[in-house]
Amino acid sequence: MGEEERDDSNGETKWLLGGSTEKSLLPTSRHYKVIRIVVLFGLWICFGAFSEITGPALPELIAQTHSDYQLIAQSVSMRGAGHAFGGVIGGLTVDRWIRNIDLLCFFILLLYTAVSVSAAYVRSIQLLFVVFFLQGSIETWLQTAGYRIALVLWREKSAGPLYALHMGYGIGSIIAPQLVAPFLDARFSGGVIETGFNSSCRVAPTTPSISNNVTTTAFQESITPKYPANFVNAYWILSAISFSIALVFFVYFVHTQITGIRIGNDEKEKLIKTADHTFKKFFSARSCSPNHPTYAALIILLLFFYYVVSVPLGRAFSKFIFSYARDGPCLSVEASTSLESAYFAALTVGRLCAFLTSSVMHIKYILQVEVIGVLASTLVLFFLRDNITILWIFCSALGFFTGPIIPSAFAWANRYIEVTSTAQIVPQIGAAVGDVGFLMAVGYSYESYGPYTLWSYQLALASSICLVSWLLQIIGSLHGDRYKDTQPETN
Repeated sequence: MGEEERDDSNGETKWLLGGSTEKSLLPTSRHYKVIRIVVLFGLWICFGAFSEITGPALPELIAQTHSDYQLIAQSVSMRGAGHAFGGVIGGLTVDRWIRNIDLLCFFILLLYTAVSVSAAYVRSIQLLFVVFFLQGSIETWLQTAGYRIALVLWREKSAGPLYALHMGYGIGSIIAPQLVAPFLDARFSGGVIETGFNSSCRVAPTTPSISNNVTTTAFQESITPKYPANFVNAYWILSAISFSIALVFFVYFVHTQITGIRIGNDEKEKLIKTADHTFKKFFSARSCSPNHPTYAALIILLLFFYYVVSVPLGRAFSKFIFSYARDGPCLSVEASTSLESAYFAALTVGRLCAFLTSSVMHIKYILQVEVIGVLASTLVLFFLRDNITILWIFCSALGFFTGPIIPSAFAWANRYIEVTSTAQIVPQIGAAVGDVGFLMAVGYSYESYGPYTLWSYQLALASSICLVSWLLQIIGSLHGDRYKDTQPETN
């Protein structure tokens, strides 16, 4: 485990983290670790805002690229494909360059900001595919570095900090719809026009006359959108925040050069440079559980399937809930963005509750409560979706239980195996598979059969999450918690 080492030359206490191949030299100060998490918290706010701002902006992106819901969903799903690629890049680079991880984060965040803002200017659906792929790749690369910093700093007490990071994502997701709402053009917002999906959504008096069978896409193509669209202003506001956080990482890098206190040391770097980096070794489960590699491989495989269904559960819902609210119950732009923000507010509160509960309850119980809550909320929405009050209450309930399921699974895995940077790759590939496959399927069904198909996908995903989480706990119980002496976590 860990041990403390006193540096008498300057009176500073540094922490030598042992175990497997880790020998990272870090300060023991809780103050230092909390500040690092606060910076990462801000980074996750940017992730949430840049990711979820595309939900309310989908109708205008459709108009700007002359596409439809099926094509735009396919382009957004490229973020998922990018997540897999970014996970591999992150696994290969983060541990290798861990001594200069702050400089790495600085450059990656600048690149991420530039790519994210460019999405608002793209007029070709083919180019939008590329932009979203790059955005997903860079985001996951940066997340891998952030996770590694948090896990090395907090070790067995990492559940709380991980929840905190994902709460940052939720806060960014709350901000995004409200930030972009004043810049949206109601002509391209769905709902206000009559479509083949819902004849109760009447044509606004100022819009051109169209037939009852015309889809939202055809209506949008009859209007020349402004270029660049007003919603680019929201992207530039977010870019200013992202750039400020990048500067903080650069300051941390300069600080490490001056003080010599960094995540990693010369021995760690030497070990990495001389290591076998073949793909066989790279994907070996032995680094996660040296004495039980088969057990670790089973957990990683189940985490793959868990991410296949859990990531699209939240991703598809967040991307389409605004459009559903406009095309299904015909809510106004303001009500639709508020419904989306309510979902993300509940998602953030759910992560906060999980964070607080992790200090008194084992993560395995927290995870089971969450997945059962997701299934129960989805069942209610599936059968009672036409009731507006039910829609508001249980969309919020779904957000509350969906919010923690990813960080909970991550924290759960860290209790049973060592989650190295390379161990994150397989679940990230699962997330990409689910993201691409289900977002494409939802987009096709939404365009072809109407908005209510969204609930069928949600129910299938929620049921699958419950099944996989139960299998995970059964396998995990074979060897038990690797931090048996530190339950429950005290953050």
